[in-house]
Amino acid sequence: MTYPVIKAFSRKYSNLAILQFDAHSDLYDTFDGNRYSHACPFARIMEEGLAKRLVQIGVRTLNRHQQEQANRFGVEIIEMRDWAQHRVLAFEGPVYLSFDLDALDPAHAPGVSHQEPGGLHDETGD
Repeated sequence: MTYPVIKAFSRKYSNLAILQFDAHSDLYDTFDGNRYSHACPFARIMEEGLAKRLVQIGVRTLNRHQQEQANRFGVEIIEMRDWAQHRVLAFEGPVYLSFDLDALDPAHAPGVSHQEPGGLHDETGD
């Protein structure tokens, strides 16, 4: 649902940035022959210039194709292994927040359909 929402928002916000929390980059050009698959929305968004910046946090399934797509579109990927809880991110202008529950470790979100171990969690142990 992100692609049509961003398409609408981009009409009002020409300098829109996206902060995406997700285990998957969702940057496939096509997935199972479908350019509008759940695995492709951010490729459509970036190729159409609907967002000026895309920052992805928590990615744990980056493959060669998705890395090539990220490079092509200038996507900033902070893989989970590189995440630091106190890292500061700065944005100028409006920011759309996209949060896929699979960004969380499956221990904290067991009902997620595409679970990827090692996600965001409470580092204090509470």
